[in-house]
Amino acid sequence: MRTCFLTFIVMALLATSVQAQDEAPRFNISTQGVNSASVDNRGAEYSVFNTNVMAKYKWFTLNYSRSDYNWEHTSALPFSKHKGNPWDTLHLLALDAKTEGPLSDTFGWFAGGTLSSGFEDQIANS
Repeated sequence: MRTCFLTFIVMALLATSVQAQDEAPRFNISTQGVNSASVDNRGAEYSVFNTNVMAKYKWFTLNYSRSDYNWEHTSALPFSKHKGNPWDTLHLLALDAKTEGPLSDTFGWFAGGTLSSGFEDQIANS
C-alpha cells in the first residue's frame, strides 16, 4: 500500500505542475474494492482492492493496474488443487498508441496498437 500512496503523491504533483493545454500530459489514479464475494456458492470467498494509474501524452497511454486479493475458505474453490490462496496480487501493464485524422469532411482514418503484460510476481515470462 505504501507504493501506491507514493505513486499517488508523485502523480498528483506532476499533474498540478502541468499547464492546461491540448498537448499537456494527463494523469489519472483510481481505486475500487469489493468487500466480500462468493465463488459459485461453495463457501469460498474473496475480497479485492484495485488500483489503476494512467498517464497519457499525445498518442500514447501508459496504464498500470494492481489487484490485491484476500481469500477465505480456499479449500472449497473448484479451480485450486493445492491448499492456500490461488493468487494474492495480479498486475497489468499496458502501453497504447492511438491516432486519427480526417480524410475529408465526411471520412476519417484511425490507427492504434497495444502492448500489454499481465503477471503475478514478476514481469519476466508473462
